[in-house]
Amino acid sequence: MAPQSYSADYMVWRRYAEMAGDTAMVARLDAISAMEQADCRAAITMSDGTEMRVPMMIAAEAAVAKQEGKQEAEWREEWTRRLVNLAVKWQDDLTTQGVVAVLNAMDGVVAELRAAGVWSWR
Repeated sequence: MAPQSYSADYMVWRRYAEMAGDTAMVARLDAISAMEQADCRAAITMSDGTEMRVPMMIAAEAAVAKQEGKQEAEWREEWTRRLVNLAVKWQDDLTTQGVVAVLNAMDGVVAELRAAGVWSWR
């Protein structure tokens, strides 16, 4: 197994978050770094062909939820509710397309992260 190498950005921002006592940010940074180390695709292809980097946010927010003691099903319900509320608030086509794309791709993203060993819940 090859040794892990971390980016300078990750190391600096993680240290800042640690010094500030922001355990949620440390969990987010660790989740994103784990995805990068595992070479996860970390993108959803939209209907117009553009890629959206939202899966990193999925992993990061799931890591915080796990840290807070939430179960995966509970987090998924909360995450879905948050995304739908975002679409309702902004009511524009791009936001709605993004929310739909994330929700439609959720199981595939989780499967990829789980297969790579970087999903918060096993």
